[in-house]
Amino acid sequence: MLSVLIPIYNHNVNRLIEELYQQLEESSKAYEIICIDDCSTRYYQKINRHIQSTLNLTYIELEKNIGRAKIRNLLAKKAKYDKLLYLDSDSKIKRKLFIKTYLDYLYEAQVLNGGRVYTSRRPTNLEKILHYSYGTKRESKPPNLRNKKPGLYFHTNNFAIDKQLVIKHPFDESLKGYGYEDLAMAAALQKKGVKILHLDNPIIHKDLDKAEDFLAKIEESLISLAHLYLNKKIKNTPLLKMYRLLVKSHMKDQYISFYNRYESWIMKSLRSTRPSMKKLDMFKLYHFCIAIDSLDEE
Repeated sequence: MLSVLIPIYNHNVNRLIEELYQQLEESSKAYEIICIDDCSTRYYQKINRHIQSTLNLTYIELEKNIGRAKIRNLLAKKAKYDKLLYLDSDSKIKRKLFIKTYLDYLYEAQVLNGGRVYTSRRPTNLEKILHYSYGTKRESKPPNLRNKKPGLYFHTNNFAIDKQLVIKHPFDESLKGYGYEDLAMAAALQKKGVKILHLDNPIIHKDLDKAEDFLAKIEESLISLAHLYLNKKIKNTPLLKMYRLLVKSHMKDQYISFYNRYESWIMKSLRSTRPSMKKLDMFKLYHFCIAIDSLDEE
């Protein structure tokens, strides 16, 4: 009935799997758990091999990293049930009725998104404040708000979907880097008239990046977004609307010059213990402009 699919990359998934296993067993429904390790370090592979020896699941280690999109497509192909539940390996189950909630809504829509939250405590490592601030202020939204813009708030870290949808409309494997494979899939599904229903069934996003690593991931993700935008696969996000406004008003070059002039001031804020989300938007807009220009030159 339900295939639980977990792509793993450099995370310890033992506690996540144990909690899922207990809830799935209590549900008395047919299920399977499939974990595919996308060429993690030996340290994490050694830790995660424990689940294969103690629980009834499929655990596979890849010899070469294939990326976020391709591994999700591979998981779908290996699943034997018609309903898939995808969870990221850095997830923590928040509620004892997590699986039951998905099972209750499983046939209400072809795509269900549970959402994500962060712990109520700010991280003690001050270098992780930026990621925490972004997560709590921009990503953690209640289902009533997410359902107003279901595609924009769709995230692949915690969602259920019909297997045939992934087979017919797979994750975009042209995206080799990090980011935006979720919005690309949501856009493709909505174009086909597929309903995305957001639920109040969040996981806790457990692992936070340090500011420098978080910003590097954002830069990488903006290259993916630029690729999708130029290929007309994603059209409407707040960032893209701002970019089009810059282009329409012939202000793109001026904005790039402005950013270069005030970059140290912007970066100082983003590295602080009270990072400004508006300055993060400025950072993203600048690097998106640079990504677009770089792709146009190829």
